[in-house]
Amino acid sequence: MPVNCIIMDEIKVIIVDDELIAIRILKQLLKKYKEINIVATAQNIDDAKNLIIQYQPDIVFLDIQLPGKNGFDLINDIKDFNIKPAIIFATSYDKYAIKAIQHSAFDYLLKPIDPVELNRAITKYISLKKETNETKQENFDKNSNLSPKIQFKTRTSLVFINTDDIIYVSAEGNYSDIFLKNNKHFIVTSYLSVVLEKLPSNTFARISRSVVINLNFLEKIIRKKKLCIVECENKRYEFKITPLYFKNVCKEK
Repeated sequence: MPVNCIIMDEIKVIIVDDELIAIRILKQLLKKYKEINIVATAQNIDDAKNLIIQYQPDIVFLDIQLPGKNGFDLINDIKDFNIKPAIIFATSYDKYAIKAIQHSAFDYLLKPIDPVELNRAITKYISLKKETNETKQENFDKNSNLSPKIQFKTRTSLVFINTDDIIYVSAEGNYSDIFLKNNKHFIVTSYLSVVLEKLPSNTFARISRSVVINLNFLEKIIRKKKLCIVECENKRYEFKITPLYFKNVCKEK
């Protein structure tokens, strides 16, 4: 059954598929979800790009093999517009799964679409969106030094962490591992992106899909190796910097 217990704003959806029958089937499946508003459909990349720019959807259901360009081309095309919908691939081919992960796809569904798998993807999106919205609504100025402690949920309790004590945070699947001074760490039940939303933007930076660092502990950047060195309490940590995030920690003056 669709998730109806979570109250949130509507979810704008665009479907991109060159087969009209596939679009009709997916539209029918999505009718069960009262949160979802299908704002547009497209059968080629150029139309899809224009519609995404126009509507700025929350989710794009995207086929991979399309006339002319493919689904991965569309993801690259919209990057310049700073539009970042959740991409859920809906395709007949499982061979692109790894490439989809490399393109930060939110989910990957095989045709014919299994309603159970579709529900799992929608449920995951709604849960993440709800958590993100709650984070944004917190009465906390993340750039203020007056209230440095932030609340996080672990699997068994609530913890209150002083942001000044955080050395780095790493992604652990659906969880995040927050590493602190004094050899402490907490595994919290939030995606890395949600944790980053809570942290002071002038102090913390994402350097890859799986790591966020405290810039106060950044000791050195080795450009040639795309490597950053973080040091705290006589301990040294080395992290690879993904080219996409290099500008976050190495800004030219």
